[in-house]
Amino acid sequence: MHPAIGYEDLVEGVRPTSGGRSLDRNLRQVENARFFHECYGPNGGAQVNEANGVFGIRGGHFLLACAEACRRPNETFLLVLDEINRCNVPRAFGELLLLLESSKRWSWNGREWEGKHSAVLPYSGLDFFMPDNLHVL
Repeated sequence: MHPAIGYEDLVEGVRPTSGGRSLDRNLRQVENARFFHECYGPNGGAQVNEANGVFGIRGGHFLLACAEACRRPNETFLLVLDEINRCNVPRAFGELLLLLESSKRWSWNGREWEGKHSAVLPYSGLDFFMPDNLHVL
């Protein structure tokens, strides 16, 4: 972590896309998707044309870690954020900072994720929640 880390690096933001590289970070349009983990991760976004200078919505490191934890609810994940005190934490996490608290996390009931606290991501408009199987150190 360093002072220049922002919301776009950890959660999601609009970035120039690069033809075919890191497509798992690009937002995928999924019909009837409500939650973030349905649209980020493996089988990435649409192919892009570099010649047009295309911009797209891309997921950040924290969002992708949460999406992976949601896809594998019976496993435990650990995300290590080294020297977090060097960055502007509210700028980096925004409204999602509150959802890191254990009392605000969603749990897996064997069929689906359930919980009370979520936030709408500003770029994609998808609902975000923090899964209880991802621990942040």
